Amino acid sequence: MKFIGTDKDLVKKEKARIIHRVPLDGLNVGVLSPDGEYSGIGEHGMEREVDKVVQFERFGFVRIDSVKDDEVVAYFTHK
Repeated sequence: MKFIGTDKDLVKKEKARIIHRVPLDGLNVGVLSPDGEYSGIGEHGMEREVDKVVQFERFGFVRIDSVKDDEVVAYFTHK
């Protein structure tokens, strides 16, 4: 893996995969959707958004349902 820059055109030309920044101390997140269950890492602060709809970049919108044992549980709402 190597860093090739931040220019989107260069990234597309090189057909490179984009890796998104994830906080080292992020929260475990589980998203339930009609297509299945997804898991990942989220930023701190979302644990204060219970019962709100928030946007997960490049994923869609989810409603934060609960926070249990340092894991955020969310439900997919739409793209």
